[in-house]
Amino acid sequence: MKHTIFIFILFLIAEFLIAQQTINKIVIDKKTGKPILFAHVYKQDNLLTGTVTNSDGRFVLKSLKKNDVLIVSHLSYVRYENSLYNITSDTIFLIPKIEKLNEVIVKGLTPYSIMTHVIDNLQKNHLIEPVMYQMYGRIAIHNKDKSELHILSEQVTNVYYKKLGKHPFAQIIRLRIKPFSEIGKRYFKGMRMVSNAGLFSDVSFIFSVNPIFNKRKLKKHYNIEILGEYIDETQNLIKIKCSHKEEKNINVILLVERNSYAISKMEVFRLNDHEVVSFKKVDNKWYFNTVKRNYISKSDKSWKPDSLAIYSTLAIFNINKNKKFESVSFKPERQIIAKEVKQFIGKWSDDFWENYDYVPLPEWIKEKIKQAE
Repeated sequence: MKHTIFIFILFLIAEFLIAQQTINKIVIDKKTGKPILFAHVYKQDNLLTGTVTNSDGRFVLKSLKKNDVLIVSHLSYVRYENSLYNITSDTIFLIPKIEKLNEVIVKGLTPYSIMTHVIDNLQKNHLIEPVMYQMYGRIAIHNKDKSELHILSEQVTNVYYKKLGKHPFAQIIRLRIKPFSEIGKRYFKGMRMVSNAGLFSDVSFIFSVNPIFNKRKLKKHYNIEILGEYIDETQNLIKIKCSHKEEKNINVILLVERNSYAISKMEVFRLNDHEVVSFKKVDNKWYFNTVKRNYISKSDKSWKPDSLAIYSTLAIFNINKNKKFESVSFKPERQIIAKEVKQFIGKWSDDFWENYDYVPLPEWIKEKIKQAE
């Protein structure tokens, strides 16, 4: 009898493993044939999780079944929906939307009144407290033409935001980091967790430190203009530009949902710094989705002679309702940044990353890893 039950259990496990699939595909612009960066990919019944395409348009999504419906969405393209059973090609083509932003058709609203509504509705739309995310993060430090990769790191971290605008608590599940150049090796010796923790810490302060979310500072320091509207079957988004009156290099572009005045996307331009933050709507609340940033750091003298090293960062936030906050295993962000990176290092290649690398590395980084082996 015991033998029969054991065989039956093995059969169920095998059946489950066979049913689960991993897909690795590339998303392409049907008109131009070019890969699409930062398309959101997820299962139809699970907006809480998902991934995005990398700079080559490629994504990896795991634990799928044949009858699952895959959704690929991007603001500039018609949303793609198809059953996994029907997706036989390695390439998914998206059709560009025809957007007309030449005419400003927003009536009855001034640019400043729209931003006032955005600020007044931040609490209702975005300040979701508390919230637990499982964050995937990547940092690549390289020179401008990508001919040299200095340092690469990836992490999977549970992040608990008890209150936005305050330092979060984090539980680092796994972190791997490796220097590749001589400059990277020199910098790596004293490297601490400041940059790595910044992937999950900085988003907590997006609304509190940015002056466009302060009515007085906004009106005093910024010119605001409406660029137009994006209208599709799911959203009506107003495009707003906030330009700093004195510092011409500082500009913020927002995509604001017309009905709720929630922010769907925020793009920040500073001198030598470009940041894009996207949000996803779940049950009429707007959660962090992705944060992508490219910036140059001139402050660290240890980078010489490559003082203009570029930091390329990516973070994906998936809502984790199954994880509970534990004061023992979660550490305040301030404690984490003080630690040396070496304390968190594991093997570069192991089974964990084989199961979790759902944002494929860009091809140029893969090539640098091969050269270093």
